[in-house]
Amino acid sequence: MMGLFLVEKVLRGDSAEVAITGVDAEGRRARIEVPASAAASVRPGSALLLQWWTAEVPMMSSAITPAAPADKAAEGDDIGVEPDATAEAEAEAEVADDERVEREFRALIGLA
Repeated sequence: MMGLFLVEKVLRGDSAEVAITGVDAEGRRARIEVPASAAASVRPGSALLLQWWTAEVPMMSSAITPAAPADKAAEGDDIGVEPDATAEAEAEAEVADDERVEREFRALIGLA
């Protein structure tokens, strides 16, 4: 989603952050806080273009637990048979992919 706003106020203070408020053609208001260095040239009357999107938040890896391999001895099936290496490799790859997605998401929202 994208919106174009006319900057009404640039609130500077003793903080390292500057608050910018604006209004669009339909009267909707927006307020953002940005680093003072990034807002050095912003003045009332400037155009402020905001673009935003939403996404589903992925499950955190601490809640992700890999599926435990079935205990063949407990089931009485094929005692002494080695577990399927392909299934284990796929499970490990799925967990690794989930962890990669979580790292990328945390970096995107500034938690990494």
